[in-house]
Amino acid sequence: MTKELKNRLELLSGKTKVYEGKVIKIKNFKDVNGTIVIFTDGISIALATNEIDLFFDNLSDVKEDSFMPKKNDVSNEVIVNGYAPSAENKVMKASLLNVLSDLQNGEITPEKERKAMSVCGVINTMVNMQKVEVQLINSFKK
Repeated sequence: MTKELKNRLELLSGKTKVYEGKVIKIKNFKDVNGTIVIFTDGISIALATNEIDLFFDNLSDVKEDSFMPKKNDVSNEVIVNGYAPSAENKVMKASLLNVLSDLQNGEITPEKERKAMSVCGVINTMVNMQKVEVQLINSFKK
């Protein structure tokens, strides 16, 4: 492993990135007989030295994930008659709660207002789509 490659990998240690569509946190790396092994919070990635540039090309920064629920968030989720909220519903709820807390904390700027309006508009559209899905399911049951 060259010093340049080692420096590039050291810069990634502890960073959260997107690799092949998955959010990963890069913990550590090591050279095992010419194969670079990158340890993350979920998977280990083994790369030949000629594949390392492709790895760096496939890495990207995590987009703003303020609308995604955090893994350790305590939610007031209720399961009724075997129904548990879908992942979509959890994301929508977390998004709305994040927007609400953003608006409550600090002054309301035009940027925050635009963000809130766009999030609410997207969620409204998603709720309308879910209503149509429920109507469709109910029509098949009859």
